[in-house]
Amino acid sequence: MTQAVESTEKRESSQVAGEALAAFIKRHPKLWVITGAGVSTDSGIPDYRDADGQWKRPPPVQHGDFMSSFAVRQRYWARALVGFKAMREAQVSGAHRVLAELEAMGHVELLVTQNVDRLHQRAGSKKVIDLHGRAGRGGLYGVRLSNDAPRHAQ
Repeated sequence: MTQAVESTEKRESSQVAGEALAAFIKRHPKLWVITGAGVSTDSGIPDYRDADGQWKRPPPVQHGDFMSSFAVRQRYWARALVGFKAMREAQVSGAHRVLAELEAMGHVELLVTQNVDRLHQRAGSKKVIDLHGRAGRGGLYGVRLSNDAPRHAQ
């Protein structure tokens, strides 16, 4: 098959998918959207799994392992520092922009994301739940903040 034919087929397929999505939104105008790594891959942030669901690289550190092992925490933070740079340099994708536009039009009631990159918020989405937290924001292991601590420190 030639590249021109493949390109035409992709364009037609995208158009059909877009029309189906528009029809779905018309029937269901108040959406809850759930996103994962795939929505940020066009922004340059790698995903964790392949098309078959197999890990592409070592799986993320589990909370129990993180809390119980100093060596695991060291490995986590060493790996995270590399990932933070990629997230800092990432730009919002078309998917992030479209979801923010749909929210602004009143169609997205809630967006729940597994991503920690905050690209949905940078695109303008406001009704976001960051299921796994946010990169660049965390707590201190073993430190308890009092209720009198400033709000930004809690």
